[in-house]
Amino acid sequence: MNNRNIGMVYVATRRPYYLAEACLSAHSARAFIPDLPITLYTDLPDVPFARSPCFSNVVPLETRRRYRSLWAEGQLDRIRALRSSPYDYTLHLDTDTRVLSPEFPELFRKLDDIDIGMAICQPDVSKCAQVTGLPMFNVGFILFRKSPPVLALLEAWENLTRENFELGNQDVPPVTDVTRHIADPEARREILFMDQTSFVQLLSPEVNRFNVKLEIVDEAWNFRSTGRGRTFDRPVKISHHPELRERLGGDIIALAGKYLAAGNARHALELLECLHDELVPAENVAGRVQVQGLIAEARRAL
Repeated sequence: MNNRNIGMVYVATRRPYYLAEACLSAHSARAFIPDLPITLYTDLPDVPFARSPCFSNVVPLETRRRYRSLWAEGQLDRIRALRSSPYDYTLHLDTDTRVLSPEFPELFRKLDDIDIGMAICQPDVSKCAQVTGLPMFNVGFILFRKSPPVLALLEAWENLTRENFELGNQDVPPVTDVTRHIADPEARREILFMDQTSFVQLLSPEVNRFNVKLEIVDEAWNFRSTGRGRTFDRPVKISHHPELRERLGGDIIALAGKYLAAGNARHALELLECLHDELVPAENVAGRVQVQGLIAEARRAL
């Protein structure tokens, strides 16, 4: 890759759940590029998931608590982290993703010729696109290089996002260019608290305020799902499907089993002891029995 400084950035704040997702996503990326540098930004650096060997670097992030939406806080964490990426060529993925394709290394090569690559939000799986009626990109996949136009874009995105969040924080959120057609104040608030709402004003399939060299990448690189009346007949390269969250606990159990088999019983035990009720609910009797069995095996190995 022309000896470029490349790497991935994940941002997981506020809940260990998101760290568990990031851990699994990072492992899936390393399956195709084993030595890929991966930086995790988090306000929970002491959670065992953050200590996983899949992360090359963990950067403590001080998240803020000033808005009515905790989700909003996490989105600002993301933008601030992207602006400080340690890599010349960066791929940022949402935590609830998995890399599936051997073509994965080719992504970074795209940045030899472009500033940024993004996939379009499909309206059938994007509430923001549905409500605003605007074509937009999904910010859970951002492939970018640190060119001056991209750095200017990221700075403007952070500033505009903060402005929107301040508006959303008001008792009655005011009408804006993007929300003027939304009569319900609470619906306006929800849209103002989405970072896609600010991003679409700066970069979209129809807007390019900073003249970045843009490539609209195939939906297969950030596949959310298909809704009614739409099919998808190509191999998925990076899955961003909602079903990944439904199987999170089972996937963490499987990962802990791999660590145990590889002789890393201590980290396997740490991961297993993080599997609280949200990840392995009480009604999942088989899963809980499996966890207890692996915990016992890990403790014997220590």
